[in-house]
Amino acid sequence: MPLLYTNSVKLGILLRLICLFILSFSVCISTPPEDHIKCSSSTNTNCAITNSYGIFPDRSVCRAGSVAYPSDEEELISVVANAAKKKTKMKVATRYSHSIPKLVCPSGEDGLIISTKYLNRVVEIDAKAKTMTLESGVTLRQLISEATKAGLALPYTPYWWGLTVGGLLGTGAHGSTLWGNGSSIHDYVVGLTIVSPGGPGDGYVKVRRLNDGDKDLNAAKVSLGVLGVISQVTLNLQPMFKRSITYLSKDDSDLGDQVVRFGKEHEFADILWYPSQHKAVYRMDDRVSTNTSGNGLYDFIPFRATPSIALAVVRTTEENQESKSDADGKCTGAKLVTSILIKSAYGLTNNGLIFTGYPVIGYQHRLQSSGTCLDSLEDSRITACAWDPKIKGEFFHQTTFSINLSLAKNFIQDVQKLVEIEPKALCGVEIYNGILMRYVTTSSAYLGKQKDAIDFDITYYRSKDPMTPRLHEGILEEIEQLALVKYGALPHWGKNRNIAFDGVMNKYKGAKEFLRVKNVYDPMGLFSSEWTDQVLGLKDGVTIVKEGCALEGLCICSKDIHCAPSKGYFCRPGKIFNDARICFSLPPKDPIKCSSSSNTNCTITNSYGTFPNRMSKTKMKVATRFSHSIPKLVCPSGEDGLIISTKNLNHVVEIDAEAKTMTLESGVTLRQLISEGSKAGLALPYAPYWWGLTIGGILGTRAHGSTLWGKGSSVHDYVVGLTIVSPGGFEDGYVKVRKLNDSDQDLNAAKVSLGVLGVISQVTLKLQPMFKRSITYLSKNDADCGDQHKVVYRMDDRVPSDMSGNGLYDSIIFRATSPLTLAIIRTTEEIQESTRDAYGKCLTANLFTYLLINSAYGLTNNGLSFTGYPIIGYQHRLQSSGTCQDSLDTNTSCGWDPKIKGQFFYQTSFSISLSMAKNFIQDVQNPVEIEPKALCGVETYNGILMRYVTASSAYLGKQENAIDFNITYYRSKDPMTPRLYEGILKEVEQIAMFKYGALPHWGKNRNVAFDGVINKYKGVKEFLRVKDVYDPMGLFSSEWTDQVFGFKRGMSVVKEGCALEGLCICSQDIHCAPRKGYFCRPGKVSEDARNKET
Repeated sequence: MPLLYTNSVKLGILLRLICLFILSFSVCISTPPEDHIKCSSSTNTNCAITNSYGIFPDRSVCRAGSVAYPSDEEELISVVANAAKKKTKMKVATRYSHSIPKLVCPSGEDGLIISTKYLNRVVEIDAKAKTMTLESGVTLRQLISEATKAGLALPYTPYWWGLTVGGLLGTGAHGSTLWGNGSSIHDYVVGLTIVSPGGPGDGYVKVRRLNDGDKDLNAAKVSLGVLGVISQVTLNLQPMFKRSITYLSKDDSDLGDQVVRFGKEHEFADILWYPSQHKAVYRMDDRVSTNTSGNGLYDFIPFRATPSIALAVVRTTEENQESKSDADGKCTGAKLVTSILIKSAYGLTNNGLIFTGYPVIGYQHRLQSSGTCLDSLEDSRITACAWDPKIKGEFFHQTTFSINLSLAKNFIQDVQKLVEIEPKALCGVEIYNGILMRYVTTSSAYLGKQKDAIDFDITYYRSKDPMTPRLHEGILEEIEQLALVKYGALPHWGKNRNIAFDGVMNKYKGAKEFLRVKNVYDPMGLFSSEWTDQVLGLKDGVTIVKEGCALEGLCICSKDIHCAPSKGYFCRPGKIFNDARICFSLPPKDPIKCSSSSNTNCTITNSYGTFPNRMSKTKMKVATRFSHSIPKLVCPSGEDGLIISTKNLNHVVEIDAEAKTMTLESGVTLRQLISEGSKAGLALPYAPYWWGLTIGGILGTRAHGSTLWGKGSSVHDYVVGLTIVSPGGFEDGYVKVRKLNDSDQDLNAAKVSLGVLGVISQVTLKLQPMFKRSITYLSKNDADCGDQHKVVYRMDDRVPSDMSGNGLYDSIIFRATSPLTLAIIRTTEEIQESTRDAYGKCLTANLFTYLLINSAYGLTNNGLSFTGYPIIGYQHRLQSSGTCQDSLDTNTSCGWDPKIKGQFFYQTSFSISLSMAKNFIQDVQNPVEIEPKALCGVETYNGILMRYVTASSAYLGKQENAIDFNITYYRSKDPMTPRLYEGILKEVEQIAMFKYGALPHWGKNRNVAFDGVINKYKGVKEFLRVKDVYDPMGLFSSEWTDQVFGFKRGMSVVKEGCALEGLCICSQDIHCAPRKGYFCRPGKVSEDARNKET
């Protein structure tokens, strides 16, 4: 029953979040899809260009001085002449720019981009001669449509109709056949007009009109854009015909034997190969008589407009699978994708409406190509093409190459050998519909196919982080190198990463003749760029050797640093191809990582995977079991420190039921303490709400529960004995062991020490007899106490132990949660942040609050279900929780686990004296009146938790009775990206710290909270005296703790964007994000505050 309840809550949250997600889009203001060319002025100058995926293989930004949009050949000639006269570098850009490599980038930043967007007219159709003349910016879709009207058809084409004629020719794009003139569009070109630079005698421009007999046509019809701008193209077409298509799924065991025969048997054959599933889907596709009944349509499912929410879920799922190395999840997803596509005939329908069975028969123009996602309405991107970079959708690499028919069998068998070694390695490829195998033929084009071959098209996951390796990284790299090196494969000019083009010109017999034509057409190289010069072998540098270069296909690794050694990926020989060099995975598992078997030269991070200033590679000192402190308490100075983990100091030493004391080692968790205490009929009266903390960690950071009663809420105030191990001198054997009792003054230093006095070995706590509590949550308006103007009071008191009730507190927030659910929540939040969707945040906050209140925050009356208030139960069942730590499988985790895409947040936690709390609350309410939605983002993290704390005898404990305010809020993965309402949260933080002199929680804050903090403690001199006695050499101190104690400056890290991460309080605009519209300004309520105002 508890599991059922938990899952039902998760499902409810998931479904509601999806609804909210869609709603948040529907209320946004729509803008049309952005052009891939963007200029900073209305005069089309100072421009940047990318491709339709929003990124190039090397992730560089391609800039140009200006862009021109000629609308006819006369304007084009003028544009080229003017640029040639000025010796301006030029590049041609198509309407959608689907090429992955940097074909469109001119050299430098002052070049000219010539867009063919408006060269989009069909010039002439000669039905008798079966030819069509059209401008180079005409799309394949237009070509097909206009030819159809004349009863003509282009027999073989790419399957995506968003390409332009100029783009098709520039990259050698093709369909699939071994028949007739072959599958490449350029082999149906019978005429072509190209505009190139000229000399002064030519008016700085040359217009060449090439016909089928001109040898130069062999250069111009696959030119990579380095000869000039194609103005017009004449294609030889065929009379319209019909085709019959049947997909047949078979085992792939004989694929190598069948592949050549199958291509020769069927005119339009192709094969979809799913290697990890040992499956191949053969497309039996042939011409049939035009009087054969059928009006079939091919609307390929991956090319349809898709809901953005669905794309985001798919991408998020994939990111989670990658981060967790979840090969099983990928394989399950691959089988689902494959099953859906096969059962839906990949988008084929018999009549344009539904699929009723094979064969599907229809006219060529209805079956040869598709891409209806280009028809997406301007619907605030509710739907889009899957790879649209403006949404969270597909983000991938493509590796596409052709292997000679005579070698194809051996290559296929080599891939199958790799699958035998790593059976799940190619499931990630199958999520992208497997390996598409198309047939191509020898071409007369100098840069066309050299022999009849099979083209292998492989699409696979790409991380947003270029330094993050993929799951089974090495297998895909080995396949790539097998093809390119062992089998001499030719790369597709428009679908590859850099390494595919290294030395590629040596594979073309007509390379010298092509370069001769290039020198004639463009002797100054104005249409060349650094990238095309590298590809054509005129310059070195197509491979980029640097840290992590092999992960992105910028190089073939030769050193470990070219992979990701810090993430367990090292450069090793291939598994079956010894000449290959691949990034092989040896993932580290322990969060403490040491470079030797003797546990030396080590690193550690915290449970969130990052510190406030993101120096996650810093060497460290003492580490607790789960390391929940956000600041850098565990980091020693330098890189030669020693990590002392208390992971195995986890034993309860003694329980004295009569004295009501418990002695335990410092690595014992709060959960263990509570459990062992309850067995003896004892209880710790006040404790933090999260039971994953250790005793040493609790004392080191002054962790607490909530009360103003008795000795107070801080665990350290129940310490009556403590053993601490500190450095000693020669006469001490270099170590001192001090056993402190309740009467020792030094205990006031040791019980909240930030770990600078030594290592706590054992702790003795004073407990109380087990008791019962009664809890009721009451929701009220906050007028007498955000956007909700709501406060929830926890009425929580002791009751007689004979009162009926066996309540349990299993906080929903601390339960194990599906990574998919967490990823959807995080993705929703990221989108709301990037679109400045405060309305969406407030909707989410209202929903989240509603769910928590109605589920009593995880309280149940009997451990199974919540039936109503009050909840009565024993202390050990109500005081603390954290069942996400019980997750044993890979399908659930804690919300903040850095290995998944989950919560990523800041925490700002501070205590304000009771006498000032009212004024502070009113000061928070004031900016909410000004910006009513400003704190909705906090409410999505369950609002501001207010707990009561009392004055402590600890020198670094609470100085007076106070209220502790705990605020959790969104943190961007990009440290230079400001949050929505960045300034309001900063002002709240500064009002607390400076106006009200708040004391920061030692384990839950950013750097700015600790600047000058030591001056707020009356007992600081006594603490520092004890520190000098216990550790006179400062061996347990670090740069960070020295900064906290005021021995060193540097707690505030002043640099660009420092205020965004709480590393500094802004004093200049550059400390914020001026390029993103965030500037340093006085606070809205407190003039002394400095926030980021947008």
